[in-house]
Amino acid sequence: MTGDVGCWSNYGEIKKVMETISPIFGFLMISAGIILTFFGKRFYSQMFSFLMFFLATAVIFGALYNFLINKNSPAYVIWAFLVMSIISGFFAAKLSFNFAQLHMAKIVASAAGLAIGF
Repeated sequence: MTGDVGCWSNYGEIKKVMETISPIFGFLMISAGIILTFFGKRFYSQMFSFLMFFLATAVIFGALYNFLINKNSPAYVIWAFLVMSIISGFFAAKLSFNFAQLHMAKIVASAAGLAIGF
């Protein structure tokens, strides 16, 4: 432990998982960038939903992992938290897709205005 309430220093399995998926994650992000570059307008809502899915999953799993897992926790607890995080991510993606369908033109216009303004 790094302190009474700090994260424990041996990350073990999560480090192995992240090292395993890191090449795939890079490929996915590059592919998403290429798709948006050439076919952008048709995929705004889907890409926005994908990013919200990834963000929600990462934040929820990170919080659960840091606050509720200790070094004596069995592996099934980590997998259960990951599954709960992914389910929450799908829920966030669905909500963000509906939001993007209604408001994406406004979001893109405001982002372009900010980019031009700065």
